[in-house]
Amino acid sequence: MQTVSVDVLLGNDSAGTAVEEIACTAAGRAILDDATAADQLTTIGVLRATLSSTFVTNSTTFVDVTGMTITVPANKTALFRMYVPYNSAATTVGIGLSMTVTGSPTTRSFNRYTPTNATGTPVRANITSDDAGAINATTGSAGAIYGIEMNGVVKAAGSACVVQLRMAVGGTPANVTLNAGGSMEATLMD
Repeated sequence: MQTVSVDVLLGNDSAGTAVEEIACTAAGRAILDDATAADQLTTIGVLRATLSSTFVTNSTTFVDVTGMTITVPANKTALFRMYVPYNSAATTVGIGLSMTVTGSPTTRSFNRYTPTNATGTPVRANITSDDAGAINATTGSAGAIYGIEMNGVVKAAGSACVVQLRMAVGGTPANVTLNAGGSMEATLMD
């Protein structure tokens, strides 16, 4: 084996006839030493939570959605994107999604887009405090799958902030289901 320089990878040249050294920067090494793809996302500043199974509630007050939590590190700003598919047991049952943020964020603001009829016309809500935003009273079609989108930003101060997705039903209380696969993702900006 040939003598190899520090902080390089070995690979074939474009002709496949010789071994060449490829520089491996500190950033590259940080990704390569991660054990999982999830660890690699964290290294590059992407935090993610995915709903691994359905979540069902008929609560008319906001409750935590199990597994849909992201921690924003101290002194960091995170841009959030969420997509959560849901269905309702009846057209007279609506849904509200909101957030709670622990810690002392200097900024927190989310926009929610919820389809509430058969054509998917969205109701928009701006959420700037815990459990804010209207809880819709209707859904377009019973059993039809709709998707709620939320986008937002949280800037953590000197301590980390935990962002928790929460859900409540409106209208005539009955089950509303968040479908498995819904996701919440945050990209660290600084």
